[in-house]
This record gives sequence, C-alpha cells and structure tokens, in this order.
Amino acid sequence: MQWALAAKARGREPEGDPGLVVRYDERQQRSWVMDEARGIARPSKVAEMRSEVESCARCHARREPLTEEYRPGRLLAQTHRPALLEEGLYYADGQMRDEVYNWGSFLQSKMYAAGVTCSDCHDPH
Repeated sequence: MQWALAAKARGREPEGDPGLVVRYDERQQRSWVMDEARGIARPSKVAEMRSEVESCARCHARREPLTEEYRPGRLLAQTHRPALLEEGLYYADGQMRDEVYNWGSFLQSKMYAAGVTCSDCHDPH
C-alpha cells in the first residue's frame, strides 16, 4: 500500500494491484449530469449499497467498537455503536464539532441524499 501512495504522491499511477481488500465500484457507470434549471450537478445513478461511505465511517465517525470482527465494506453498525447527536459533539444544525468525525453530519446532508460518496470529493487513503 505504501508503494502505491508514494507513486501517487510523485504524480504517477502505481503499476500492478495495490492490494486493496475492497474495490469500491459503486461509482462505475456513473457520471455527473448538470441540472440546468437548478444550476447544480447530480449523479446519473445513486449508489445502492453505500459500502464506500460505511468503510470510511470506521475512522471518520464518532463511535465505540462492539466487536473486533471488522470487514471492510460492511455497515458500521454491525461492528460499532455510532454516537448519537449529543450536546457537545455536534452543533445545533447537525454539523460536526471536530474535523475528522464527519460521517454523522454527512449522513444528514443533502449531498448524501443526492448520492454523493466520499471519493466524489476526496482521494480515499
């Protein structure tokens, strides 16, 4: 995995299989279509499983582990207990208070409802 990240940092795509456990192929055969009336793009197809978002949640959600049996791509709630919207963790409008714990806020967003996934905006690491 490190060799793939190093190659990418140097501006090259790594050769061969980077050894990832899960392939996030939910975005295949999907494009962004501009809605001229609303002035905003929307995905041509909404992902059904959301395994990418659930995998990111393991590190980017306020949570407590329930079991050590984590498998990438499974629902976060199968192995962790997500934190509820408690005072001090989120602002009144649902936005996160800390930078990296954005899963809970993202699930409440219009972007998530429209089918946006983490890697639409971020390079997954």
